[in-house]
Amino acid sequence: MVLAKSILVALVASFGGFIVGVSLGWSGPIGSVRCIGASYVFQPSPVHWAFICSIIAVGAAIMCVPAGIMISSFGRKPIMMGMVLPSIAGWALIISAEHLSMMYIGRLLIGMGNGGIGVAVTIYNNEVAELHMRGMLNCFFNLMLVHGTLYAYLLNSCQDLQTYNFACGLLPLAYAGILIWVPESPVYLVQQNRNEKAKATLQWLRGPNANIEREMLAIATSHQPESYSTKEALRERATVRSLLAVIGLMLFQQFTGINAYVFYMKLMFNEDNYKASIQLCIIVFALAQVVAAYVTALVIQKSERKLWLFVSGLVILLASILLALNFQFLRTADSKWLIASATVMYSAAHGLGVGPLVWVVMIEMFSERVLPICDAIVSTFSSSSSGHGQWALPRDYRNSSNGSLEIAFYDWTLRGTSCKCNAQQNQQQQQKQRQQQPQACQIKRPMPS
Repeated sequence: MVLAKSILVALVASFGGFIVGVSLGWSGPIGSVRCIGASYVFQPSPVHWAFICSIIAVGAAIMCVPAGIMISSFGRKPIMMGMVLPSIAGWALIISAEHLSMMYIGRLLIGMGNGGIGVAVTIYNNEVAELHMRGMLNCFFNLMLVHGTLYAYLLNSCQDLQTYNFACGLLPLAYAGILIWVPESPVYLVQQNRNEKAKATLQWLRGPNANIEREMLAIATSHQPESYSTKEALRERATVRSLLAVIGLMLFQQFTGINAYVFYMKLMFNEDNYKASIQLCIIVFALAQVVAAYVTALVIQKSERKLWLFVSGLVILLASILLALNFQFLRTADSKWLIASATVMYSAAHGLGVGPLVWVVMIEMFSERVLPICDAIVSTFSSSSSGHGQWALPRDYRNSSNGSLEIAFYDWTLRGTSCKCNAQQNQQQQQKQRQQQPQACQIKRPMPS
């Protein structure tokens, strides 16, 4: 019962990840052709469609740092609920869009909601979890995110785009409703000197018979007033080195090209040789991520982070090269098995390592004193690099010869692997230093003619 309460609270908060996954996966099974006809009075060009897909990352980058600051002043729960408002407004604009500008603003607002939710949920889950469960609960946001992507892909069976939009746009309202049941973080309550409320909340989370005195003492000790400010703590050498290492991991995560699949999955395989199996490839890709996310959440506590990240990067590299070779040289009906296998390999490897573990490592490398603002900074870099890739790769493909994007795709993966290795070399050094310190790419295939 105690275990169920802790997990349930984190799952409810992590439903925000489901909303984020839906908004990211929304464009994957559509393709710009779905915007033609009765749903809208306009038709986006390939350039417009790339901008519609990528501007959501711009919104997330804009909101991450403000959200990281606000959760320290207003609490985790109010920010999670408040970030629902831009998401609802964004979906309303998309549903009622009569011009491309309304679509742009809608996706921007959804991205802003995503950025705030991501920062707040990450901090909240880390603070409500018991120490021995922290790794698993920190995987919940990614677990719900891949479920949201699968939800968006499955809804592709809707023939009416507006029905599809409504099914996605109602989710933020549901999230706001279930968040009412979630308690505020006991860490935030201690920071606000509401110790009795914090103790009652922690007792509810751990169970009526649990001894919470030691945990309350640890929370109070780690958040007691210091002789130096958080701003000064951010300037410490250990914090700066950890921040650079985690930013490197985040850049690697984006350079693996995950958003090339999520945003442009249907357009990737929109050729005569693959049309019959496009929907199957999309669903299998999402299912592989979901299964991998469950495996990671179950084994994360006993897993070697560095080893999993390294193996994940190698498998992603191999799968990307196979896809590039297939698109560049094969392009036959008999090669469908190769593209399906490479897609599943990529999806599973990303879900087992790079996808969730980068965020887990980020949480583990910072002290609780600087975690909220460092989380916001890292999330801003992640969203910025994601938005650049979502816009740059389709643009580069349109300006290049046929097939060059596939080479660029696994070239990004090679650069990302190098970035990851450099960051991993710093990770163990940072963990050793903290133990000594006191506790305180997007592919767009041409449309067939």
